Amino acid sequence: YLATQSAFREQGDLERRLLAAREQGNHLVVYRSGSAHVTNSFTLLGQIQEGVRQALLARGCELPMTPTLYQVVLEKLDGPDSPFNWEAAFRRHEEVFPDFPDADAVVRRLRTGLDDEENAELLARIHQVMSQEGYTVLGDPQTVKAWLGEVIEAARLKSIVFIWDEFTEYFRQTSSTTTLQELAHLSASVPFYLFLITHKAPEVARQYVDEAEW
Repeated sequence: YLATQSAFREQGDLERRLLAAREQGNHLVVYRSGSAHVTNSFTLLGQIQEGVRQALLARGCELPMTPTLYQVVLEKLDGPDSPFNWEAAFRRHEEVFPDFPDADAVVRRLRTGLDDEENAELLARIHQVMSQEGYTVLGDPQTVKAWLGEVIEAARLKSIVFIWDEFTEYFRQTSSTTTLQELAHLSASVPFYLFLITHKAPEVARQYVDEAEW
């Protein structure tokens, strides 16, 4: 995919380094497209985890024991031992879910996965309600870092390369790049490499965020 992008081809040294790295071991490549539904750091991190999990399943790799943010939320909503009363919370926050008749309908829809952008947006709504109800699902880069490290060890991967196409909308919707910066720092200790494809020149993307963030 990257070889089809003119900006990538112009970086000859980067292309050579990536091609050389590909020959050095077992790498997992993950591809995502579109970011209009990614409006906060929780959704961003959840999408990264789910993209990696789906790529592992497609290759028949062993999955980590630690659940993803998406799986944790599902367990909170529908798990037999969960202390969170999702049905009562739904009734208190019905205005957040005008497109669903009841709490069970939300769970059924969420169980279909996060490949659907509407489901990713639904996960964000559920997370918002859970936070308001005092049930916080930790969604921070360090949690995801530990999970990625577990994935790499369990699947015996050399690295994970995550390519996210059409990412410009993310910068249109949020002025914070803190989570992205922390994810970038992960590669210093975990071989996880995130390529964000914006199809915009850097100076155009910068207009969507505070200059101090760049």
